[in-house]
Amino acid sequence: MYTRIGTVLCCLLCPAHWTSTGGGRTIVDMTAYSAPVGAPIWFDLATNDPVTAASFYNEVFGWAAEVANTEFGGYQNFILNGRRVAGMMPSMPNSGSPENVWSVYLRTTDAAATSRAAAKAGGQVLVEPMKVGDEGTMAVFIDPAGAAIGAWESDTHTGFSEWGVPGAPYWFESLTLGQSAAIPFYENVFAARAQAEQSIST
Repeated sequence: MYTRIGTVLCCLLCPAHWTSTGGGRTIVDMTAYSAPVGAPIWFDLATNDPVTAASFYNEVFGWAAEVANTEFGGYQNFILNGRRVAGMMPSMPNSGSPENVWSVYLRTTDAAATSRAAAKAGGQVLVEPMKVGDEGTMAVFIDPAGAAIGAWESDTHTGFSEWGVPGAPYWFESLTLGQSAAIPFYENVFAARAQAEQSIST
């Protein structure tokens, strides 16, 4: 993910995103995606109008919405090319949370350990590790710069597997003025590494 401060752009990369080919580095296959630990594995939309949102993303990206799962509060998965790419759920009124917002989840193999690491690294545990049926375990944190980020320990729900093709997930970034606080958090909690990029003109 990229973090920006002023006109500086910084990229946080999970080492497993790269594979060596000779003396260089090559990005892994962009169509069949399986998230390495610390990388984006899922993202979903909380919305106060799921019907309109489903129609919008179908028209723009070709996403088809699965039938809402009443067991999980009307949660729906979006499908592209026969593969899950994102999720959507009705927002909870009067919860104090934004009614229309996307959330990103990074892969973990131990949500409880990741939550402890997040707290130790100066983050706030907003949602303690919580089992979601047999789908997996989720947790949500606030990083030291104030951005929300989730963690997902998968069981039967292994996240999105279509990546880098038209309409599929491709890039995730965090826009922050607290780069010096955010980068160590993601390095310590998710083993990301910072890579400086070119400046952005303003």
